[in-house]
Amino acid sequence: MKLIFWVLATSLAGATLIAPQPVRPWELPSLRLDRKLAKENAERDRRLSRAAPEGKSVDTLLELFLEHGRAEAEGANTSVDNDLRQVRIFRAMESVVKEHGPESLVALRAKAAEDFMQGFSSTPVGPLGEQRIGRQGAFAEMLERYGAMHDGVVVAPRTTLRALYKARWNAIHRRPLVEGLTPIEQQAYWGWLALHAASAKTALRREALGRFAEVGGSGAEEAVALFHLLDGESEQAANALGDLYEAQGEIRLRNLALGALNVQLSQHRAP
Repeated sequence: MKLIFWVLATSLAGATLIAPQPVRPWELPSLRLDRKLAKENAERDRRLSRAAPEGKSVDTLLELFLEHGRAEAEGANTSVDNDLRQVRIFRAMESVVKEHGPESLVALRAKAAEDFMQGFSSTPVGPLGEQRIGRQGAFAEMLERYGAMHDGVVVAPRTTLRALYKARWNAIHRRPLVEGLTPIEQQAYWGWLALHAASAKTALRREALGRFAEVGGSGAEEAVALFHLLDGESEQAANALGDLYEAQGEIRLRNLALGALNVQLSQHRAP
């Protein structure tokens, strides 16, 4: 009798699981990154870091980078000072490229990211405090603003942290934001902005989502469907989720599509 009861119970539970159950589709999928590629990416940065050039021009460029970070952290980065520093950074970069070639910037960016990842702290202390402050600048505040860190605790993947820092390095050196980012880093960068940066403007998140899809980000199609709900387009969301269910056969997607239909019906019933 116990065995019969157990079989009946598990059968009922299975039927419940596969039965259509509308789920409110308000939560975007989480960023998922290939761990193997992320590990290989970090190892690549370590190799590039060891190959980074040395010399007077490199030291000058690094000091200007740290100077920018210190001014940023202290809130003393005036537009005039920043413009003057940008001229000096541009000249220092020219010298580095002339002496060591354009690929030297790739190695220096990787070294900057590697140094940051090894010594990151939201409250720099100790004898290397000044240098850490220069490396970090206002980066921690930016991480908090985009939800990558909460109350000093990093919640974003390390690959996202690395990609965001490289984008900061690019910005300070007046390079395109994602220049030199590997495919996995671009997934980590655009994916975080699209899927987790709740405080960012919707237009920015939509652009990031498009870029995330272009670089093969996992869950991008589902996120595109759910973004329709942000614009009140519940019918489009339901149709897109339904198409995904037909293509992938995931019961979860079917239930999300039904949830979007419920949202649509409730919108039509609203006075």
